[in-house]
Amino acid sequence: MWGKTMTSKKAKSKITENDKKIGLELRALRRKAKMSQSVLGQALDLTFQQIQKYEKGSNRISALRLYQISKIFDVKIDHFFKCVDIPYSQQLKTYKQNQPIQKFKGVLPEKKLRFELSIFDQATSSTQTLV
Repeated sequence: MWGKTMTSKKAKSKITENDKKIGLELRALRRKAKMSQSVLGQALDLTFQQIQKYEKGSNRISALRLYQISKIFDVKIDHFFKCVDIPYSQQLKTYKQNQPIQKFKGVLPEKKLRFELSIFDQATSSTQTLV
């Protein structure tokens, strides 16, 4: 019988604040590259849901996976560890301030601003060119 403390054969590793920080760095790199979670997932042979879990910090990213990600974004692997000494709340605040919607707050109502930015993102990410 399993004891009260063990619920499965494999013990789960605890997710740390550093996992969240590394996930946030991954999200920032992916968005900077204007890449969707699906596209990154395909490049890594993963689902977009797994990328989402990495970015939220709910799943730990292995060393090999970090190496693969660093090659995709052309950064050194230590890029993901530069944030370890920064408190997560400060890192998250910096990340949010760098998002386009934060730069335009107060100019338009937030609902309209999100709509306008989504149109802008679609227009600028389109690979079609007008002749």
